[in-house]
Parts: sequence; C-alpha cells; structure tokens
Amino acid sequence: LINGREVRMTPATEETIQSIAGLNIPKHDTKELVYTDGVLTSIVYKLAGATVATETLIYTDGIFTGVTIL
Repeated sequence: LINGREVRMTPATEETIQSIAGLNIPKHDTKELVYTDGVLTSIVYKLAGATVATETLIYTDGIFTGVTIL
C-alpha cells in the first residue's frame, strides 16, 4: 500500500522507478519481488541463480520516497 492504495509492480512501474533514480541494473535473467506487510520493499535481480543487485524501495510515512541499489 502506498498512501492507502494498493500498488502492484508492473514493468512500467519498474521502468519508472529506475529512470527516476537513474539506476543501472546489471544484466539479469530473473527478478524476485519482496513484500513486507503487503508493501513492495525490494527487488532482487539474479543471473543464473546468483544475486547481482538488490533494489530497495524507501517509504516515509507510507509514501514512496526513494530507491537504493546494492
């Protein structure tokens, strides 16, 4: 939930998040969406089963405020 509304991750949503944050996601073949209490909190990118990046979504008072990538 963001601002009391359910938000589902779609390719367009992910593309928007990446373009806003200027992220450079490494080559990957799978994505794992991680939810905490029904809220998308991270996206784990994998290549051949190994994690190549983790994108963490940041919320302040339930409002999406940023992204970090490791």
